Amino acid sequence: MKILYTDRQLGIFEELLLSQSPISEEYKILDEVLSDRILVRELAKDLPKTVVGRNRMSAERILRILILRHQKQISYRQLERQLKYDIEDRWFCLINEKVPCFKTLQNQLALISEDTIKNINDCVLAKARAKKITQGKRLRVDSTVTEMNIHYPTDASLIQDGIRVIHRLIEKSGIKIFSLKKLKSKLKKPFAILRTIGRKNKEIREKMLLKIISIGEEVAAKTKAIKDKVIAKYHQLLRRVIKQGKQVVRGVTIIKDRIVSIFEPGARPIRRGKAGKSTEFGKVVQIQEDEVFVTNWQISGTMNDEAFLSEALSKHKKSFKKAPEEAATDRGYWSPENFALLKHLKVKHISLPKKGKLNPLEKQRQRNYHFKKLQRWRAGGEAKISWLKRKFGLRRCLDKGEEAFGRWVGAGILANNLTVLVKLM
Repeated sequence: MKILYTDRQLGIFEELLLSQSPISEEYKILDEVLSDRILVRELAKDLPKTVVGRNRMSAERILRILILRHQKQISYRQLERQLKYDIEDRWFCLINEKVPCFKTLQNQLALISEDTIKNINDCVLAKARAKKITQGKRLRVDSTVTEMNIHYPTDASLIQDGIRVIHRLIEKSGIKIFSLKKLKSKLKKPFAILRTIGRKNKEIREKMLLKIISIGEEVAAKTKAIKDKVIAKYHQLLRRVIKQGKQVVRGVTIIKDRIVSIFEPGARPIRRGKAGKSTEFGKVVQIQEDEVFVTNWQISGTMNDEAFLSEALSKHKKSFKKAPEEAATDRGYWSPENFALLKHLKVKHISLPKKGKLNPLEKQRQRNYHFKKLQRWRAGGEAKISWLKRKFGLRRCLDKGEEAFGRWVGAGILANNLTVLVKLM
């Protein structure tokens, strides 16, 4: 059954512990913020309406556990342990009885959608605006990449992953296919050669890759007739990986919609030219901020900065009922249309560097005091992104799937906003 709220009930032992080590002031303020019934009702929209079966965790408790997980950056097993033994976290998450097992915690949090987290974030920011913590005079946007939890992809390793997963699923389902195990074990020798001689010798490397591709084709041919939906999904992915492996051997360097993970097909290879990591495997996260908070975000597979600025302005206007007085971005967001839009909205000071060669008027505009001042403020967005990555998990998503990725990013940003709000209150 769907339950919205939970009353805090402390046992004698817990009351004794809390009398010895009181709850921190930050936890008390965060508890007050999350006690708002509007936030709980927003999250409850994602919970299924059932009238039979065992009672679920309350929506209020699920919201608090979601925030706690991202503040601590822990796995579900660690979360279960934390709620068992940390009296302050038990108090915050309204745990009155036995702690649910890690699988139950995972299943309950998996019900939450990214859109719901955005709605909850909007409610939190409305509370901040009511207290005049932020006034929406400034706007800055920037982008980053959040990686998915995958190994470094090579065509050979992806074919191996596909064969391994299909073999495991077939064994689990009880379908008997002769020589499939033998084909899987055939991969050992070419992989051993790839890791040794193949590292330095291109000819041997290509020869071993062709051998692995031929084994992958044999597996794909033997499992083609299986009707199971899950096996069919991985069979299709294996076919695509084999195809792109053949293209690489032929010398094709640019492959559209390249698969970089059998387990996370939505992951994209994103080249940003960073020192030590030229390519990242995940998704682009566009981040929009006012003076204090992250007010909006958008997840996409490509680095398309220009298109996000108009959405950011629209969101800012909707939230604050006015356009910002000052706006700052990097040159990735430049386009004549974006500059004209900022002028049309009567943004007083615009710090939008132009791509390419500057004419004398544009040089003068970019030497302006307000332009330079806003560019210095914009650089603070890099620090905010670094903070989100280090403290709230936006460096790497540990959950699997497209929906889980959106939830992970949204929950990290929401946890950051709540932490900032608590400190300012």
